Amino acid sequence: YDFDQETADWTRTAELLGASSDEALGSAVDISPSGTFVIAGSPSIGAGFATIYRHNPFGWVSIATISGSKDGEKMGASVAFLSDKFVAAGAPSYDSGRGRVLVFERDDASDSFQQLGPAFIGGPGERIGEILAGGESSSVATIIVGTSTGLIKQFSFDRAYSAWIQTAATVDTGFRTSTGLLAIDSALDSFVAGGDDTSTIYEIL
Repeated sequence: YDFDQETADWTRTAELLGASSDEALGSAVDISPSGTFVIAGSPSIGAGFATIYRHNPFGWVSIATISGSKDGEKMGASVAFLSDKFVAAGAPSYDSGRGRVLVFERDDASDSFQQLGPAFIGGPGERIGEILAGGESSSVATIIVGTSTGLIKQFSFDRAYSAWIQTAATVDTGFRTSTGLLAIDSALDSFVAGGDDTSTIYEIL
């Protein structure tokens, strides 16, 4: 949808459809800050996948796919643009419920996406990849992930070591069930977590 400032109305400009109803395209969606890119998850078929679309004068065109590797891992159950340059997708059922998250970086010249560092792999039963959020500051990608036990972890990518480094203490939200929603501010120093009929805001000091 596009917003018309003069009429204050939303106009539908495109409809993205999956190849079949089984893939459940749109189970998770996000749009990049500039509005140029959209990512849509399809976790319900095979290993699952997420499709990245780019807007051009003719509409929305599929330009990349983030695919799962193991049947039933539900890749695309969560998706997030950290910026116009970085995008993430989660597969919470990977490896018997450990879960994993992949982050990709866009190459400006070719408009292609390449995986950034290794995957995040959760611990037994953590289901990493059910929810995620993130951002970019000074060309550094940062991501926060939630677990099935209500823990929140934040990581930033260190190019010197080609590794994701935990950059803040693990937060125990106290939620009895998994964290339902996550959102982080543009400065990457505050986030809100939702679960158990509660929303809690945290600030990094």
